[in-house]
Amino acid sequence: MEIIGKLEYLEVLKLQNVGFEGEIWDTSEGGFPQLRFLKLNRVQIVEWNAATDHFPRLQQLVLEFCDRLKMIHPNLGDISTLHMIKVYKCAKAIEDSAKNIQEEQQDNENEELEFIIISDYQHDNLVLMVYYDF
Repeated sequence: MEIIGKLEYLEVLKLQNVGFEGEIWDTSEGGFPQLRFLKLNRVQIVEWNAATDHFPRLQQLVLEFCDRLKMIHPNLGDISTLHMIKVYKCAKAIEDSAKNIQEEQQDNENEELEFIIISDYQHDNLVLMVYYDF
């Protein structure tokens, strides 16, 4: 992953069903310098260590079905360009850390942050409501 992080013009990265070497993703300083969109779908990492300067232009972060990931690193909350966090059917801890990032962005006066969480619980209720409407 370190090699991908050094690609100077990479703006969009979508990782799906990707196995990392080990369960920890340590991004490196100066990595992903132009990345604007990051999507992690069913990745097998447990811990993601990141700093603000690892994703200096990140605008959108999407996490889908990341069951094993324990949290979104709080340093991502310091990225002033971040405009959207989407968490779709991830662990509750991911939802909580995304909310913490949203609060930090609001403290930094970034009121434009779009925050979307769709959990299994909400999805089950939606299906149940549709069922009862018949």
